[in-house]
Amino acid sequence: MKNRIPRSLAFAVLSCALYTGAYAQQAQTLTLAQSMALAVQNNISVKLAALKTDAARAETVRSAAGLLPHLTASVGQTRTFRENLEAAGFAGYGYIGPFNSFDARLSLVQEIFNWNTYSNYHSQKQREQSIRLQQDLAAEQVSAAAALSYVEVLRSDAALDAAKADERLAAELLNLAQERHSAGTATGLDVAREKTRVAQEHSRVLYAQVACDSAQLRLNHVTGEPMDREYKLSDSLEMGTTEIAPLKPAIATAFADRLELAVGKVELRAADYAAEAARAGHLPTLAVTGAFAISGITPEDHAGSVGDMGVQLRLPLFEGGAVSAAADKAQAEKQQIAARLEDMDVQVEQDVRLSLKQLAAAVEQVQTAQEAVTLALSELEMAQGRFSAGVGDNVELVNAQTSLSEARSARVAALAQYNNSKINFALAQGHMRAFSLR
Repeated sequence: MKNRIPRSLAFAVLSCALYTGAYAQQAQTLTLAQSMALAVQNNISVKLAALKTDAARAETVRSAAGLLPHLTASVGQTRTFRENLEAAGFAGYGYIGPFNSFDARLSLVQEIFNWNTYSNYHSQKQREQSIRLQQDLAAEQVSAAAALSYVEVLRSDAALDAAKADERLAAELLNLAQERHSAGTATGLDVAREKTRVAQEHSRVLYAQVACDSAQLRLNHVTGEPMDREYKLSDSLEMGTTEIAPLKPAIATAFADRLELAVGKVELRAADYAAEAARAGHLPTLAVTGAFAISGITPEDHAGSVGDMGVQLRLPLFEGGAVSAAADKAQAEKQQIAARLEDMDVQVEQDVRLSLKQLAAAVEQVQTAQEAVTLALSELEMAQGRFSAGVGDNVELVNAQTSLSEARSARVAALAQYNNSKINFALAQGHMRAFSLR
């Protein structure tokens, strides 16, 4: 009994453990790469694309069935009670029966030449590859959505921090105004201005907090995480390397790596095979047939083996225009895909050019915004010095606060735009899943 732990101490230890676990869960970090991986794993668009891939694979197997031998088995035992032989052309024989008949048969059909079946199979194989690429494309687009949501959370967090810094500054300057008023070097109007400023900054903090919570919920939705999950993001908005890729190599890379172009090229090959299959409706087909059977009255009575083998040649002579119409339709669909692919080439080049221009402009915007923050801080320092010295009222000080607040907000927005531009450039090149903010 001497070693028994007091209930109060056990309760304290348990409470500490629960608090530590809750804090660890709350402080769980999330990298950009992890958020994109979660989105690819959990997002409904990728899941639906994967199901389409499974369906396409099954359709490919079904289309290949026409190229393989078809083997069927049948067993039959019949009892004929009466048969009119005269109706079958045997005049004078009247009726016979009853009698039994038994037949157990294996039948084989193997097509030797059917260009329609062959082309349809290859067309379906290309369609399956296209759907696989579309699954990868869905993962690429979902990764971009996750990255944009991640950057938005970083932006809203930075905006909240800036709003809190402005609120702290307003409180400090309110104290200064109250001290100056007590010393007789400031008026009640100066104090009222700063109180108004404090209230305004507190309202901005509240709005920024709501925006931060909304951004976190959107990120949880994109990544498929529970809505009550909170993360501490490990990446930063701060601008890393500002090197801009050369235009021509960037365009060449996009032409080589963009999945939309790969999908279009595969779909064009599928349409080409489909057009061949439609035109093959005019061609003959050749097949080998064979059968082996046990035939008799019953399996035990006069049962013997029989069999046959043959070749079937089918030549379509007149199909009412159906084959020509199907060929014209398939050719028109092929031309539509070719036109869309040609337009996609233009779209890819446009995406790369535009994203590079936006990225270059974003770099300049960040640099300009940083200079504006530096100048606003200098302006605030001078205005604060003048007010502390009792030179005039605090109108200059309030204006300097406004300038600093706007400069901080502009810097946060510029950093977010810079990172969004990097995401758009990575997406334009087809490298979204390897993207990093650093």
